Amino acid sequence: MREEGDGPGAVAARLTGHAVVAQRRLTGVVTEVALDGGPVVVKEAGSARAARAEAAGLGWLADAGAVRVPVVHGLDRQWLVTGCVAEGRPSAGAAVRFGRELAGLHAAGAARFGAPPPGGDAEAYIGLAPMRNVPGSDWPRWYAEYRVLPYLRQAVDRGTVLRDEAVVVERACERLADLAGPREVPARLHGDLWSGNV
Repeated sequence: MREEGDGPGAVAARLTGHAVVAQRRLTGVVTEVALDGGPVVVKEAGSARAARAEAAGLGWLADAGAVRVPVVHGLDRQWLVTGCVAEGRPSAGAAVRFGRELAGLHAAGAARFGAPPPGGDAEAYIGLAPMRNVPGSDWPRWYAEYRVLPYLRQAVDRGTVLRDEAVVVERACERLADLAGPREVPARLHGDLWSGNV
């Protein structure tokens, strides 16, 4: 529950101890806040569990030392305050560098498929959707069981995906072991890799 006057700027000031100079909303839940100590990004996580899950994930990614990851400055029951990573210009060289860094991140490995990061909870999120971090040893079966089928069922229940359409995805999940290629070791992955995060 949001308290009166507890918007992104107030949260950034409270969690960092720095005064707010300016702020600009980047998305519906993300605001860049200029503080007298430098810029930060404030994200409305929605719950303490979501904020903790994201903070643990960012720390785990940073521990690999492969890519620049924003530092977590603070979190509370619904907010996460991180460092602001300067946006770069798209170029062929930047794409090559990013590909190498991402490969380095993946190569840093993970304890098991689906294992939560150190300090992370088994109950986490993909965006705003609840997600279970349940360790497994067989990627195709684990991926189908924990990353595809639960969301497919929700989509069918909501009427977003028709039952006949869901059957096609379920069949693909049944064949995933044959389609996935050779076995691989667990990789260190970022569950929210999109253009706004790279």
